Order: sequence, then C-alpha cells, then structure tokens
Amino acid sequence: MVSWIMKCVSSMAFSLNINGNFHGFFQGKRGLRQDDPHSPYLFTLVMKVLTLMLRRGVHSVKVIAEAIEEFKVCSGLVPSLLKSTIFFANCSTSTKNAMRDLLNFEIDATIKEMEKLMRGFLWCQGNMKNGKAKVKWDDVCLPKQEGGLGCRQKAFGLFRFLRMKVEVGRKFLRLRDIFRSSIIHILGNGDNTSAWFNTWCDVGPLAGFISNRDIYAAGFTPLSTVSDIVDNSRWKWPHFWIDKYAVLNHISAPILSNELDNVKWKNYEGDLQDFSVATTWHSIRPRANSVPWYSTVWFSQCILRNSFIV
Repeated sequence: MVSWIMKCVSSMAFSLNINGNFHGFFQGKRGLRQDDPHSPYLFTLVMKVLTLMLRRGVHSVKVIAEAIEEFKVCSGLVPSLLKSTIFFANCSTSTKNAMRDLLNFEIDATIKEMEKLMRGFLWCQGNMKNGKAKVKWDDVCLPKQEGGLGCRQKAFGLFRFLRMKVEVGRKFLRLRDIFRSSIIHILGNGDNTSAWFNTWCDVGPLAGFISNRDIYAAGFTPLSTVSDIVDNSRWKWPHFWIDKYAVLNHISAPILSNELDNVKWKNYEGDLQDFSVATTWHSIRPRANSVPWYSTVWFSQCILRNSFIV
C-alpha cells in the first residue's frame, strides 16, 4: 500500500487552464494538493496513525504531548498550538496548570481565570461571587486619569501574542484591520517594503484600490516592492493609472537611498515610534473622557485603600 501511495504522490502532473483551454503539463514536486481527489483518503490514513499514537497514552498528558511531537517528526505536519484549545472538567487548579505547561495550548481560559481572580480580590477579598461587583470590569480597566484603576484587561494575552515568534499568522489576521493603519514603513532603498500591501504613503496600501489585473498588466506582480515601481524618483507605472486612480496624483515618487527600510508604529496620538507592547495596548484599549478629580484622588502620597473607596 505504501508503494501505491508514493506512486500517487510522486507521479502527478499539472496543466494550466487559460480561458477554458488547457496548455502544457509540468511535473509536481511537492505532493498532492487539497483539491486532489486522493487528498481526503490520504489524510484519513494519516489521521488514523495519529489516533493510534494518541491512544497509547490516553490517560497521560505527557505521553500525548510526546505522541504529537513524534507525529510531527514522522509526517512533517506541524500542529498549530494557537488554534488548539484544551477543555477541563472536574480538575483541580494544579492539574490544569500542569497540563497547560506540558501542552502549551491556547491560554484564553487562563486569562479569564486571572481576570476572575482580580475581580474577586477587588470586590470580595477572595473568590468572586455574583452580584458583588460595583463597577463594570471594562470601567475598572480604564486608566486612572479616565476614572478607572489602570488594570490592563487581557494584557497578559496581548503580551504573549505579540512576543511569540511562531504561528502568529492566524491570530494576527484577526487584528489586521486594527493594526494595519498603525504599521508605517519608512522608506530607505525600498527593497523590503511591499508596493501594494504596506503603508508607506499617506493614502495607505495601494492594493486598496489598484486591481490585481492592472498590476499584472503593467508588468508588476503582487510581490513587487517600492524599489520595483520607482526609477530615479519617477514612477514606473503606466500613465493611464493617473486617470483611472485619481488618488495617485497625491503621491509623489519617493527619493530612495542606500539605507534599509524601517518599520514604525503609529500610536494613538499619531506619532511614529518604535514598537512596544505598551504603545500597542494604549492604541487599542477602551477609552473614556478624562475625569476632573484624578489629581485630587490619586496624588503621589495618597493611601491606595482610601483612594479606591473615594
């Protein structure tokens, strides 16, 4: 059976369908694609192997973690821990923490538990009880200048997400509409800045209004950088683009240098600075109007208990 499977994987060829007509063939080099009719059957066989490996240690989290790692090495399929969630039932807190440390799965539940402990400490001096909270948690998390206590809601999860260097793509896509306008590319030589998808000019990413058809028709590709569309401080795109996309009249061709491109974070006030978790949190956190009594309650020598009661 293995030889049959390898024959299917290594012997396929592809043909291009252009305007309804097939043109030529070329040999595949990386196995089957998702739409190939063989894919579901091969995937089922591989998952059957994973199931058998997990059954070896169904009562041991450590053995399950080792089985997942072994499966990754053997199959080349890497599990996405950021897409994985672990659910608990009738487990002690110490057991939950030990299992999380071994599996390193999604920590949303942990963040919620931490916030629950914080709310319980604030309102009940212990475990949180229904009906005891006097102020909405969102209001408590506002800065002191805006009437809150300065607790950073889910800041731990934000810190973990922004600092991780693997498998952040899916998480980042959820926040791209929030972050996209804040990530600004400062041009140097233009070699590392996407001409279409990065924000390097005042009008934002050019892909927002220039179609892929026009990009290809002009001899560019979606991978083109700013240096590919500029020549001696002049645009290389077709002149008819100026009439078709009037907004291009407001973009001056940049003067490129020999320096590397740089990326800056535009904070809530519109200033450009180096990226940090603190400035990111400041940009996306909930907001309220400043309160006039802030300096009266939260002065430098204040007694925190008294200020909280006030």
